[in-house]
Amino acid sequence: MSTPLSDQPPGIDENSAEYQSPDPVEAAQRIIAYVSAFGDGLVDKILDARLFARDLESVAQAISTARVEWGVRYPTKHFGIEVRPASSEDHACAWVAQLHDTEHCLNAHPDAEVVRRTVITSAWEPVR
Repeated sequence: MSTPLSDQPPGIDENSAEYQSPDPVEAAQRIIAYVSAFGDGLVDKILDARLFARDLESVAQAISTARVEWGVRYPTKHFGIEVRPASSEDHACAWVAQLHDTEHCLNAHPDAEVVRRTVITSAWEPVR
């Protein structure tokens, strides 16, 4: 007996009320696999918008080189928000715990949180 295919990517709870995005690098790998199986040419056309296999492949190749950066976001004393980079998720978690402990001792409200972003870089290309 086979398991029915999910209509959502791996790691996404299809019963969740909250919208979730898949890991971008894993999504890029699925797109590359799809394009490899599909081949070259027009993938879809809706009204005047056309989507080509090479478009999907180009975007997926760029995303597949992405890296994750970690940081700590917290409010500043002048009502701003600041994000400081951390070397890893563990480092960011330890930093937030330390900030929460410090703020707790001062009877303040700790609002520091661990944040992450996906950074995509591409190769330098000549312009002329």
